[in-house]
Amino acid sequence: MNKLTNLNVEYAILMDGSPSCGSNVLLNEEGWPRGGFKRGSGVAAALLKRNNIKVFSSFDERTISIFAKALLSDVEFNRELRDLKDFPKFKHLFTEV
Repeated sequence: MNKLTNLNVEYAILMDGSPSCGSNVLLNEEGWPRGGFKRGSGVAAALLKRNNIKVFSSFDERTISIFAKALLSDVEFNRELRDLKDFPKFKHLFTEV
């Protein structure tokens, strides 16, 4: 982790669902497709977050697009992009009961 902080790494884009990289969503223990998904962070994602590195889900299309636009002024923002919580297979995980 010291190498990442020494290199001033501030952001990471990881694949949700993975037991390592899941930033918000993990596969259930039963696996996909039987078990579906559950809320949680993978091992690597949790370690990055604990070290103040902002972790984006690769499914967070809208958020990543806005982020890229802020860094690179010539990037176009597509309003039809979705974030993880907007995908039908994950939506129920982010709905308050």
